Amino acid sequence: IGSLDDLYNYIDLLNLWLFDKLSQQYPKMNLELLKGIQFQILKSDDNNSNRTPAHAIRFAPLEHLLDVIDEVEIQSFTDDMQRYSDILLATMIARARLSSSVSKYENLVSISMPNWAGIGAIRYIPSHININEQSEASSYDINTIQAELARKLQANDSAFSLGGETNEHDSMFYLRLGMIRKCDDLDVLLHKIADCGKETETALKYVEDMAEKIKIGIEKVQKDLQNENQQILAQEGLLRQLPVISNIMSWWSPSPTTSSLIMKGRSFDLNSGCIESTEDTYAYRMQIKKQSPHALTHNDEETVTLSTNPDLATNSTDTIPKQEEQQNQ
Repeated sequence: IGSLDDLYNYIDLLNLWLFDKLSQQYPKMNLELLKGIQFQILKSDDNNSNRTPAHAIRFAPLEHLLDVIDEVEIQSFTDDMQRYSDILLATMIARARLSSSVSKYENLVSISMPNWAGIGAIRYIPSHININEQSEASSYDINTIQAELARKLQANDSAFSLGGETNEHDSMFYLRLGMIRKCDDLDVLLHKIADCGKETETALKYVEDMAEKIKIGIEKVQKDLQNENQQILAQEGLLRQLPVISNIMSWWSPSPTTSSLIMKGRSFDLNSGCIESTEDTYAYRMQIKKQSPHALTHNDEETVTLSTNPDLATNSTDTIPKQEEQQNQ
């Protein structure tokens, strides 16, 4: 916390947070939120004209109780007051050392949030982005990874939330850190952000690379199909491509059935990133999985043979027990 003014404003935010928690949890207490300059912390050089209004919580049991409250509820109220006080103290300490703690992580930067009662805000910067040379593409990447980080981290910890600036100087997302119970929790939260950020960055990079491969593959397939179509057109002629005349031409002069110029489909293998013909798929009525040269086989002695019958595919080892049974008979 930079200055005394920032400290006093932050303490005022903590009082608002405390009032919100207690009033929701103990509505029968009928707590009252007051605001006035007399509640502001005095500074040595302050006078009444320079003081700004601050908030305070008023609890007057004899005046404001809405219902009878027994001793157990009073004890619970005081215990929660102590628990919330410990949370506020731990959060204040963590907020004061947030910048120094974030500087230990190369991919994290702290974001100033004067109107936030929690610890503060963090932004994860991907490794391939220079924070000093930002562009529209880099801003998009940063926003994407912040949104994905918030989704993952919020699933296990409510201390994280997604925030974003709307001004012209900074319109990117960031992760807001809420209240903590212990001072050591700050290091745990930062470690979670750094680790999850690296995992998310790797996953997004893989998706981008795969999308680029698919894009290049589609362009290559389109070019190959266009070349095949031009070759067929050059061999058969333009008249065979017309709807009505093609029937007459086929009756008058049938096209050779053994022509190798046939339009073939293409498939994209996500594992290898290769483009393959779908000729085998249509020939055997099944998708043939080709063994990768780098993968280990399940059993080197077991081989798979495909029958010439397109509707039948059998494993050669399935016939071994039958042959042995015939020999025994």
